Amino acid sequence: MSEINVQEVIVSRLLTRGDGKKDPIRKVLQVYTKSGELLTEDDPLWRFCDADMLDFAKYCTKRPNDYINNNSLLEWQQNRNQ
Repeated sequence: MSEINVQEVIVSRLLTRGDGKKDPIRKVLQVYTKSGELLTEDDPLWRFCDADMLDFAKYCTKRPNDYINNNSLLEWQQNRNQ
């Protein structure tokens, strides 16, 4: 069953992430219920199209013995921008 409902929410751009060195500083959009429950976040660092995701997957397969984490994503982004 499909459903749509309208609710009042709190939209915040107060959260800042990143250290300005390896991790760029950015504002993160957050959406909360009126009672304070976090519904979703939109961190601009983690927005990727399908082609980006495929490229990152190829990057990861070249490093099969490494643990893949956020730093791996940052390294991939830096390497492809050079």
